[in-house]
This record gives sequence, C-alpha cells and structure tokens, in this order.
Amino acid sequence: MISSGKQMTRRTYLEMHKPCRQCGSIFLAKIKSQDFCSYNCRGLFDRRIKERLCPQCSIMFLPTNSMDCQIHCSRRCAAAAKKFLKHGGSYTRLYQVWDNMKQRCYNPNNPKYIHYGGRGIGICNEWRYDFSAFESWALSREDYSDDKSIDRFPNNNGNYEPSNCRWATDKEQRNNMKR
Repeated sequence: MISSGKQMTRRTYLEMHKPCRQCGSIFLAKIKSQDFCSYNCRGLFDRRIKERLCPQCSIMFLPTNSMDCQIHCSRRCAAAAKKFLKHGGSYTRLYQVWDNMKQRCYNPNNPKYIHYGGRGIGICNEWRYDFSAFESWALSREDYSDDKSIDRFPNNNGNYEPSNCRWATDKEQRNNMKR
C-alpha cells in the first residue's frame, strides 16, 4: 500500500487494481503478487487446474492422492480399464522387450539411460506409443526368436525404428557395440 504522504499516480493505481485470474473482477491488490480477489477464487482456480478427465467414463474429477498421478476417477474405472487392454500382451516377452526399450531411452532413473536416452537415442513414435505396432513388426520378421534380443543395426547410434533394428544373438550384439 502507498503511504499517506505519497501522491497516487495513474500507474500506481493500475498496478494496485488488477483483474482476478478466476472471475475477472477488478480488485485492489494489497501486494503486487496477489492474483485473486478472494480465497474462494484461489481455491476455484486451483481446483480447475488440477481437474482431470477420466479416460474410462469421461467424468471430470480431482485426484485424491498427494502425488496427483491418479488417472481414473475411481477404482472401479481403473479395474474396468485394466480389463479391456488394447493388446493384452503385458506379460509376454515381447512386451518386456518393448517396455525395457522405452525405459532405457526415456527414464532418467534407469541405470542404462546414460547409454541410450542420455546419448539422444529414442524410439520412433509408431513404436513408442503403440505396443501392437512393435509386436506386429517383431512377429513379421524372419530373424525373430525368443533367444534373440533387439539390436540397432546398421546404425548403432540411430534410433529404435523398423529400418534400423533387427533381432540378434548375443555374439552379434557384441560385434555391434559402440566404440
């Protein structure tokens, strides 16, 4: 606030009177960083930012856990979503290969991240977001078998993508290591 000894200019008047970020009404701000006219508007604004849309039932909800990582509005919706997975291959070897590939490239907490994602190696969007696309590519390859692992070949510094990947034995993998 301005002390009684100072004259109020148009600029100080405009700095002190500002629109509320929630309701838009003009209010007298007691401090420069005040953005809401009341605690009620602040609460409504915070609620609006945190609200999420449940992908199962399309209802807007507020996450109830402290980490805000809740995806579904209830346990019932989460169970229903799990029941109707797109691919149903979560427990297969191919799914584990696909998931490990994503973890190496995009999870900085993964111990192997520095050798993959840390070097700028990624996964093509077709595979990164769709296990079914990766699975159909793998099963269509003649060199696929359960005793082989995915290998970036011919370009070891390239991304994981259909044109740069093959299924290789451990010996073939060792010959294709970065140097």
